[in-house]
Amino acid sequence: MSIDDPIGKYLDVFPLEIANKVTIRQLLNMRSGWGDYWANEYYLTHKDRLQTVSDYMKFIKDIPLDFEPGTNFQHCNIGYEVAGAIIEKISGMDYYDYIKKNIYDVSGMSHSDSYYRDDPEENRAIGYTNMKHYEQKGESYQSDNLNILPTRGTPAGGGYSTAKDMLKFDKSLRNNKLLSSDYTQYLISRFNSSPSDSFTAPDKIYSMIGGAPGVFAFFGIDFQSSYTIIVFSNYDNPLAMDVAKEIIKMLEIK
Repeated sequence: MSIDDPIGKYLDVFPLEIANKVTIRQLLNMRSGWGDYWANEYYLTHKDRLQTVSDYMKFIKDIPLDFEPGTNFQHCNIGYEVAGAIIEKISGMDYYDYIKKNIYDVSGMSHSDSYYRDDPEENRAIGYTNMKHYEQKGESYQSDNLNILPTRGTPAGGGYSTAKDMLKFDKSLRNNKLLSSDYTQYLISRFNSSPSDSFTAPDKIYSMIGGAPGVFAFFGIDFQSSYTIIVFSNYDNPLAMDVAKEIIKMLEIK
């Protein structure tokens, strides 16, 4: 496969005007033309019954693009759901099994998974939020997020992990255990150009962030000092980001 393949090469559920235009690279770079599905009527009605990647494709296939692929950037959870469906198609495996086998197990991450909301997982944190339908409401953090989140995490987020497991992920990534050296560098360069291009390590923190009501995570790698910064919060954004910024100041990382 190529990162510039159109999604229609692997998935046959989309209209041709989408299938033949949107590429895998655009899914990853949030330039596909899609946005988020939080307000989608089907999602809101069926949220508590969505458990597989195929369940999400049932309504995503009918969501139109907001702009011509590649012409703009827009936050997009749809793109990662579609990327997860492509992983299933190419590998012939369930998405969650594939991630466990090829990332968690390889890295020794024994406390990471996309648990079902009702799984009795020991020591799993509960999120507390001021948000309702992703809109900020007050400052008291009196509401838990158990009924806001979907029944299970997806390729677009919602997985669980620990700081110790994320450090194991960091070491696997740095030591090229998950990807070859060229493709590790390609990931860190955010899929610009091609894997064979020369790579210059970022002079600032390479970071990945994500969140939802009652949860926010910051994962940052500093290639100059070899520090890794991992902050998990069971409150809304920006608390984890605020903590990460203070840590970066303490380390005098520019």
